[in-house]
Amino acid sequence: MPTAAVLALEVDPSDNVYVGLNSGTIGGRANFTRLDPTGALDLSGFWNVAVQPPFQTSVNGPVRAIKYSPNLFGIGSPGVVVGGTFTQATGGTSQNVGNIALFDLNGQVDFFFPTTGGGANGTVNALAVAPAPPGTFDQIFAGGEFSFFNQVARPRVAKFTSVGLDLTFNPPPAVADTIPNPVQALVLTDGAFSSNTPFTILHVGGRQNSPSNSASVGLNVINATSSPSLTTRSPFFTASTPSRQAFTRAMAANASTGALFGGEFFGGGGVTPSPTDGEKLVATFNTSYNPTNGVPVAGGLPSFVFLKGASVGPTQFYASALVPPLEPGTGGLLRPGDLLIGGDVGPDSSPTPNLDTVGNTVELYRITPCGEVTVIARFRNVSGYLVRNDIDNGAFVGPQDDINTAPGMGFRRVDNTDPASIRAIAVDPQGRVYVGGQFNQVSDVRTVPLCRGTTLSV
Repeated sequence: MPTAAVLALEVDPSDNVYVGLNSGTIGGRANFTRLDPTGALDLSGFWNVAVQPPFQTSVNGPVRAIKYSPNLFGIGSPGVVVGGTFTQATGGTSQNVGNIALFDLNGQVDFFFPTTGGGANGTVNALAVAPAPPGTFDQIFAGGEFSFFNQVARPRVAKFTSVGLDLTFNPPPAVADTIPNPVQALVLTDGAFSSNTPFTILHVGGRQNSPSNSASVGLNVINATSSPSLTTRSPFFTASTPSRQAFTRAMAANASTGALFGGEFFGGGGVTPSPTDGEKLVATFNTSYNPTNGVPVAGGLPSFVFLKGASVGPTQFYASALVPPLEPGTGGLLRPGDLLIGGDVGPDSSPTPNLDTVGNTVELYRITPCGEVTVIARFRNVSGYLVRNDIDNGAFVGPQDDINTAPGMGFRRVDNTDPASIRAIAVDPQGRVYVGGQFNQVSDVRTVPLCRGTTLSV
């Protein structure tokens, strides 16, 4: 069981699951590891080294992004790219790194990439992978809180391969000034805002850095000049209200229904809501999700706001994933192109808040390509204890239960001051959904699809 919030998840074609933590351990492994398709700790390669050296696969700080790359080290030579806030990466050897590390599928850390310049001088929050051109390497895009990458000035976004920085991808000063700060999400699309190759646009999402700029911008994937993207500005962000920026924190795109953006924002495409309008937390370019509006106006999807006077509701989305093409007979209720998205609810602001009930529940939403929204699971972070013993290790008991009466029985207090949160989502080709974040209870939900404009409450 993880000892800290899960901030990043990735699934490779063999259904291995890569997990990144916010400064914690899982099965005794720090911050980053791999699980096999059954969910057990991977016992192969450098993922499971009991005695060092050789070094077990790990990094020495929080992991915020993980991406599988089929041609990371050349055609047919796959690996995973890991970003976050760390200065050392291990796996067979130990390498000094700059908030980004490359690993092969045996868990071996790449020793060449650190020699190309040292990585980023600030946290890496997001990664995106473009297919390799013929005879070369996959192209990796990184976004975050850095100003230099491989000792070359790069304003929060960089493009590289396993052999070093791409010097052509360099935002001009006028474009660099518009890039969100920090960058928190990336997605690649073609000219129709879908995930068909060749990719032409890198959509960069994050915190709106001035009233005149947007919380998402588009960059040409070759030279980082300006390209179309979703316009996401907060009308409440002014010099006197600097905390009212828009945020784009979750992005996804597929081949048929286009790109979707989630976060904390108030409209787009020139739409300026009044202060009484609710936040629109999901928006899209594509008209099949958004049948009444033109491209690229944000709208058409449910507003995901709580009723006026209610104490709690969805406040922002941090993670999203699109269901990929599924193997025959798998997926259950899920269909290719469905968007899964989740985040947090914020603290209960009612006069008598109760963190064990409504104020501490988050929901995982499914949005179909036709715009229907369904709640498919609820997550809570409730007070109590986790049992630590050989018989029922991991069982959950309430605070009123005395679990010290049996010999050898231990416990760990669950922190009930932090609201539940979903921070990472991944889906494999069998339609199995992996959710990471901060929670200790989950329940399945079967609901009737919610209509457009429906207010959601927890």
